[in-house]
Amino acid sequence: MTQLAPCVFPGCSSLIEIVIPEGVTKIGAGSFDYCRSLTDIFCYSEVPPEIYQAFDDVPLEQVTVHVPVVKKYKKDILWKAFGKLIPIQ
Repeated sequence: MTQLAPCVFPGCSSLIEIVIPEGVTKIGAGSFDYCRSLTDIFCYSEVPPEIYQAFDDVPLEQVTVHVPVVKKYKKDILWKAFGKLIPIQ
C-alpha cells in the first residue's frame, strides 16, 4: 500500500490545489484538515484512495475533484461528498 502520511498539511490556509499521484491507496488521517482554501484535487489513482478523516473541516462542497474514472469515485461514500467529481482532462 502506498499512502500519504497522516497530518501532512493540516491547517495550511494557502493550499488551493492537491495532486495525488497514481498508485496512492490511502491518505492519512488529518492530512488536509482545516485547509479551507482548497478548491481542486487532481487524483490520478483509478481506484479511489481511502480518505477517512483526511479532510476534516474542509468545505467539501467547494472542492472539485478531477479523477480518471468518475464512476468509481461516485460509488465511494467519502469521495462523493465533494462538490464535483469530473474526469481528468
